[in-house]
Amino acid sequence: MATTKQDFQYQKSRWWMAYLAIPFFFLFPSVEKAEQFADIAVTPILISETVTSHGYCEYRFLVQNNSSTATHQVTLVVPDQSWDSHRGEISALRRTITLPPGGRAKVSIFQPPIPMSGNNQVRVQVNKTRVGTLPLPRRAEHAVRYSVLPPPPTVLCSRSLDPVFIESLFSHIANAFIPQMATGTPDSSWFRGSKPPTAWVPDGRPPHQITLVYEQPIKANSIRIYQTTPNLLAGGSITLYSATGNPVGTIPIPGSADSTNAPLVEEISIPSNIEPIKSLQIEFSANHGGIDAVELVGPTGNAWAVKATATEKGSSPKPKTALDWYSRASLFISDWSDHWLAYTPYDTILVKAADLGSAPDGVLDALWRYVECGGNLIVVGNTKIPEPWQSRARVDMPQFTEYTVGFGKCFVIRDKPLESLQQDMSWGWELYSVTQETSEFWNTLASSSDSSFKSEKDANVPLHTFMLALLVFVLVIGPLNFVILSYLKRRTWMLWTVPAISLLTSLLIFFYSIITEGTKPIIRTESVTILDQVNRRATVLASLSYYCPWAPRAGLKFSYDTELYPILAKVRRYLPGNKAQVDWTQGQHLVGGWVIARVPANFFVRKSEIRRERLQVEFKDGKLAVINGLGVPINSLWLVDAKGKVYSAGKIEPGARATLTDTQQTVPSNPLDLRSIFIKSGYGRITQSFTNAPSPHLRPGTYVAETEQNPFLEDGFPPNTKVMNLPGRHIIFGILETPTNKS
Repeated sequence: MATTKQDFQYQKSRWWMAYLAIPFFFLFPSVEKAEQFADIAVTPILISETVTSHGYCEYRFLVQNNSSTATHQVTLVVPDQSWDSHRGEISALRRTITLPPGGRAKVSIFQPPIPMSGNNQVRVQVNKTRVGTLPLPRRAEHAVRYSVLPPPPTVLCSRSLDPVFIESLFSHIANAFIPQMATGTPDSSWFRGSKPPTAWVPDGRPPHQITLVYEQPIKANSIRIYQTTPNLLAGGSITLYSATGNPVGTIPIPGSADSTNAPLVEEISIPSNIEPIKSLQIEFSANHGGIDAVELVGPTGNAWAVKATATEKGSSPKPKTALDWYSRASLFISDWSDHWLAYTPYDTILVKAADLGSAPDGVLDALWRYVECGGNLIVVGNTKIPEPWQSRARVDMPQFTEYTVGFGKCFVIRDKPLESLQQDMSWGWELYSVTQETSEFWNTLASSSDSSFKSEKDANVPLHTFMLALLVFVLVIGPLNFVILSYLKRRTWMLWTVPAISLLTSLLIFFYSIITEGTKPIIRTESVTILDQVNRRATVLASLSYYCPWAPRAGLKFSYDTELYPILAKVRRYLPGNKAQVDWTQGQHLVGGWVIARVPANFFVRKSEIRRERLQVEFKDGKLAVINGLGVPINSLWLVDAKGKVYSAGKIEPGARATLTDTQQTVPSNPLDLRSIFIKSGYGRITQSFTNAPSPHLRPGTYVAETEQNPFLEDGFPPNTKVMNLPGRHIIFGILETPTNKS
């Protein structure tokens, strides 16, 4: 059951002293002091102090040239000193800008989700000369894991939200799964899963035990147990207790033979000779669900439990306290970043509708791009969602409206008084659900990757051949060499025959590797792209894999709009090489240990950028036709008009025109939302949601094109680099400007 209003009043009374201090703390935030370096002033900008585990952490600075005559080149390097670590950590992040006389600029440096070793100082170079250091606005703890346990989710909250309201919300979420959730009437039917936070869900080793107490002893004929999954209690038992606390009977729980069609409500008869029941204890062993409520059914009335205790406090992960999940922004939204990468460390962002109304265009654009790439945005108060998402997939609930925005979710909470929202926190469970869902995606991304998706050639590494060659080498350089030279009475020649045989063997292996692997980098990609032709924006999810015979000397270069998540086997997330660096001066330049020779390097990629590629739809001579303006060949195309009719086409070359074929099919009334593509994806499994044609995600005014390449995804190498591209699937989900209504 949900936490009651009285519970919230109790929680508030415990924190009243903190609440008195919170408004003053947030009303007068600390301002970092500018550090002077001759003509240059550098001011660190603190965005949030919370420790994050995924995404790109932003270090932000305000740099000003106080000279009235001189132009200066300023370079910021994070950290100033990198510890001599060979664990594959990031050793340096840098960015260089040129400031004219009197010029000023906000400089953002992003740390990918790899630990960074150093002294938490920023090196300042002016005209390529080191002039001093200043402290980082926050400790460099991004992506550092001190335990094998998954890190908690992170919610960024706007400064304009009432601190009391936020505290109540997250205190409410902290009660998820606790035994008290099994008291009162059932309230978990809304949840789309087997472990709703409004039910008691055990997380320890079986057997699980929960004791439920009722307000008055009741003569009962049966017990109704509201489970979250069928057959949860099969094989368990119920022990009944009288008002004196003595056991009066034990009833086994048989369960259903047909687990697929088993009911969620388990009703168990009580023998007529059992005296009135004051409490009961349920014991079971299953781990795949929880208990929502337990009802005693009697001849004179029914009763619900008012108190519950259990051997386990409830399933994890959840915030142990209200402060575990959320981080209050140190800046008002008007000063937030205008780059979508700055928001990627957060699983959910919570703002007021008034924030969106006062935010600069750059901040709004960055927030919506963050959501389109798989983030979650919770808006308290009425607001309008940008097209094309406002008029598309939405779910109206009593307290909120849920929108699917690209690969992400946006929840608009009804504009109601604060007290009303606090009394009915059903929307808080939705916040919990999507936040936990996103956090679990990032925590399991590497482990859920498909090992069959790799950049090496299909042939297996010839281990037997190498072992045989090694055995021959040992025999030749040792016993055979010694026997032959002894027979010739030239044992002293071993001083030059051993190095010569070693050199010859090395050359043979070297040329063998060139013949079998070649000299070109091998790349394999697969991707799903949402091409929003309304706003001319492409949002990409991709798997990117490298295998390089030689490490790329110039590194890899990507745009500012690309997020790279290295897929690493080690839990503590260290790169295969050392001295990895990122230069943000012109895009995102990865240098050092990101890709090393003959070791596969794999990345999960997200990207959002403005693009002009499009599929042009025409209605001519009574037939529907398209012109391929995507820049790459289309292998197959499925398009849905405004009436829901499905059309198809085969191969379409770039710039070519093709007439579509009416398939005589229509799209379902409840197509799948695009969010499911992101949540179900993983490295090497990006396109698994598009195994059937036509796609179940299609809706009027959209199309799905399967292409040979992705025109929106760079491979990281310079334009003239010769590479070998292995086959991969690329799906473009397009949203047309104006859905055609011709048929």
